[in-house]
Amino acid sequence: MFQKLPNPLNLILGSIPVVTTLTVASSPSLAATFASSYSEAFLYGFSQTPLSVETLADAETFAFASNGSVDAIADADALFEQSIPLAFNSSFADAFGLGKEYVGIANSEAAVIGRNFFIQKDSSFSFDFVSVLDLETSIDNPPGEAAIAEGNISFFLFDDATENIIDYFTISGKLKTANEGDFLKVEQSSNFLIQEFESQDFEGNQEYISGIYIGEFSRDFSEDTSLTLVEVKTNSVIVKAPEPSSFVALFVFGGLTGVALRKRKQS
Repeated sequence: MFQKLPNPLNLILGSIPVVTTLTVASSPSLAATFASSYSEAFLYGFSQTPLSVETLADAETFAFASNGSVDAIADADALFEQSIPLAFNSSFADAFGLGKEYVGIANSEAAVIGRNFFIQKDSSFSFDFVSVLDLETSIDNPPGEAAIAEGNISFFLFDDATENIIDYFTISGKLKTANEGDFLKVEQSSNFLIQEFESQDFEGNQEYISGIYIGEFSRDFSEDTSLTLVEVKTNSVIVKAPEPSSFVALFVFGGLTGVALRKRKQS
């Protein structure tokens, strides 16, 4: 079922639209860029215990500088304690560059999955949660630089009998400095009740998004029902000072060897 999510766990997907952005303008004399994407979630107060649990955490980075320096870091953690039950995960990606020609990319993802929550006829399923999303970008010299940060947090509740999504809650944000296209969007089904604490700045060479979401989910069921809950987050950043567009496209679409790509997995 997990493979049928409408937004698969594929962090490279977030990099594809960036290809056109990374081909901008001529080289500045000296460029400094920064991008950061962080998210976390804590799920607790479950009314039932899942039959089984699963976690996923994955991170990858790429850094190349022909004239300057660039650092890219990413990490992710996930925990689902079945006996209590409660779940936590976090994911971040940072990149910093300095010089005339460089590109740094960092991606991370984390997920917690509770399978087969059994809900008896004429009873309800409920839980509480807190989610955080923070994005930040900074550049010195537009338009010859680009700093991009993206983040997504999603909750999906599946009916195990049909494998259909019956409830959802998503937070999506993106910063593109210095280009248009910044946004922060929250979508939810009616059974999620959310308190939002948001701030953002989409102007100038330093931009940010900061959001805290305190929520609860509750749904009544008229028949015996088995449910699967998936909470997943993805974070992605890119910093760049002018680099040939063919080089960037080569990386994004998988043309570089594994020597250049450092990948860590944990679960």
